[in-house]
Amino acid sequence: MFSYSHSGAVGISLALSLDNIVWSTTEDETYRKFTTQLFGLVGGTAFLTLVINGSTAGPLLQRLGLARSTSTRHKILQIFRKDYLNKTIDILLSLLKDKTIRQCSYCKGA
Repeated sequence: MFSYSHSGAVGISLALSLDNIVWSTTEDETYRKFTTQLFGLVGGTAFLTLVINGSTAGPLLQRLGLARSTSTRHKILQIFRKDYLNKTIDILLSLLKDKTIRQCSYCKGA
């Protein structure tokens, strides 16, 4: 999914850049119209690709049996949550030890 949206963004950026360059360097309406149409075509293609892939990816993965959670995935998520919680607590404790935090006015009332 990321590669589709990423390539769409690159295509849109290039088409927009080309459109801006043509509009700033030429007065010829044929070239201006062509690059504007090209920008619309690239943007429309990127949008349709995103909508079609985005709306069909979930059901397709479920139908193929690739969207089910496994016990390994649950274990990995439990480890991640525990590690994330421990790191968050460590960061909060280090902030409470910081002299500038201890001297703040709202900390003294607590």
